[in-house]
Amino acid sequence: MHPVSKHQLFGKAKHHYQDVKDLIRYCSLDQPYDRSEVIWLYGQKRKLVDLFRAYNIPEIYHAEIAASMVCKSCGNHDFDLNSYVGTEEEKYNQIHVKLVEADRKFKKKIIDLQEYIKVYPSLVLDNPLARKIQKEIESGTLPKCDLKDFDCFRSRIVGDAKVFKSVDLGAPDIGIARIGRYNHPGQSVFYVSESRDCSVAEILDDYHQPALIWIQKYHIDGLSNILDLKIDWGGYLDFDSILFTALLNNNVLERRMSKDNSTWKPGYLLTNFIADCAKKANYNGIRYNSSKFKDSNIVLFDPKHKAIQAIDKPDVFIHDPIPPL
Repeated sequence: MHPVSKHQLFGKAKHHYQDVKDLIRYCSLDQPYDRSEVIWLYGQKRKLVDLFRAYNIPEIYHAEIAASMVCKSCGNHDFDLNSYVGTEEEKYNQIHVKLVEADRKFKKKIIDLQEYIKVYPSLVLDNPLARKIQKEIESGTLPKCDLKDFDCFRSRIVGDAKVFKSVDLGAPDIGIARIGRYNHPGQSVFYVSESRDCSVAEILDDYHQPALIWIQKYHIDGLSNILDLKIDWGGYLDFDSILFTALLNNNVLERRMSKDNSTWKPGYLLTNFIADCAKKANYNGIRYNSSKFKDSNIVLFDPKHKAIQAIDKPDVFIHDPIPPL
């Protein structure tokens, strides 16, 4: 086990330490030497004091925090302000800074909004952050994508001997659908996945167990103005909205819900609100990260849009993730 810091921090010093403690991936002890000279190979070489300045840490805390730093690679904790450390590539440092800034500005407000919407779902626009979310969506500044010559998939588990037709895998009619991530109870919307495996993962409680699955493939000729909330770690650097950076980084928009029979799904209330804002702003749908698979899902607000065409009949797919011996 690597040694931990021998210093205990309190108050604002501890707060600033949390911002930078995970950045030190390597130190001079991890590098090769040529005689007495360090050949810096691992991590981006930075002086510790320069790192603190880049994160706007007040100088009064510099020495105290430096004495508390620990190298994640070797466990070295003998640092001062003039020590050199190896951080991740500059791109990842910039992303880290952005995520820290987003959390500082919005994390507590997001938590408060989630609690507020549970109690007053119909009055959510009384909350200042909810109004800001609506304003950003309606501003047209968030990323958008177009679905052009786009193939996608919907799946259902084979439960009996019934032979499914394409209509059986379509969107449920108005009044039938349960609450979903981007639909209120009874609203008819069209959820699809960008890959077959993602669509299978969405309907299974355990993706690692074999199952028989009905798969329907769809083709979308051209559908524009899709609100694009799909993002990975590297994408945060190019994502302009600090508010939606905070929402996405805290998994507010892709949190898993239990599959019990309860009609109370409070984790969907905020995403339902976002869908309402997107529809009011004339978006045709939302692309978002799957909570179960590496690919993305898309919800289309008009399940009967002429651009959506079923390809052939549904196929039965044997989902067997366990490789043969």
